[in-house]
Amino acid sequence: MLLKTSFMLIMAVTLVSCGTQQQAAQPRPSSPSSLTLQTQSPKPITAPEPTPIEKIEEPPIASIAKELSGDPEKLKAIGESYLAAGNAAMALRYLKAAEAKRPKDPQLLYEIAIAYNRRGFREQAKEYLHKAITVQPDYAEAINALGAFLAEEGKLEEARKAFEKALSNPFYETPQLAAYNLGTLFYRMGNYKEAAKYYRQAIELAPNYAIAHLELARTLEALGDSSGAFSEYKEALQYDPQLVQANFGYGKLLYQQGNYGAAKYYLEQVVKLAPDTPTAKAALDYLKKIESLGRKP
Repeated sequence: MLLKTSFMLIMAVTLVSCGTQQQAAQPRPSSPSSLTLQTQSPKPITAPEPTPIEKIEEPPIASIAKELSGDPEKLKAIGESYLAAGNAAMALRYLKAAEAKRPKDPQLLYEIAIAYNRRGFREQAKEYLHKAITVQPDYAEAINALGAFLAEEGKLEEARKAFEKALSNPFYETPQLAAYNLGTLFYRMGNYKEAAKYYRQAIELAPNYAIAHLELARTLEALGDSSGAFSEYKEALQYDPQLVQANFGYGKLLYQQGNYGAAKYYLEQVVKLAPDTPTAKAALDYLKKIESLGRKP
């Protein structure tokens, strides 16, 4: 099965509170990155969008017209190749042509949804997710993706049910993504205990899921568990040393522990990896404090 992507919610979702118990005493840390929708097993996961794996030369228009009348399996394969290479418009040409010949293929309908979303056509993307689920009601990847759309629209209870349905499907090959999405949903609602539970579940399902370690660390900080957060930041960096927020969080906690030499390394990584960002500015503030400590007699 092809790249069942991430929208890293393919479109970053902003979630707001919907009423489960709030951790009122704790300040709200900055929001997690966003909901993850890729359905490939996560690498040291930072990849919200697949990196183009090759440049595919577009055939002449006349050749395209001839190809579009061909075998649906071949059309689907060509469309998937364009989608993997980041050319959503050409992917749509071939995937839609395949759909005309095979309208009840749920994976094909799902891939059309992904292609439409990449092109910015959200309503069409949602329509095709619904089509895929209508054809195959237990299609976990499509259910998870639809949950992210619902979350972005503020339909948080519906989104929660969608993520839970995807997570409970024993045939879902990457259930850690639905668990991560539930963690993010509860985090945005201020229910940090539930968020931590689901981030931990995502990690149990995929121990190398770096961004889940990162978001668990930030959630544990919100709960006042600095020791647990320290361990999770360290885990996140083990699987993805270039995670900016993990470098910052780990460096900040090292600074608070008085380990200024190690803190300096990770905070400098932030500046190197993400210059001219608010996170880099915050890292520079800590680095100035470390420098001033070194100048004291």
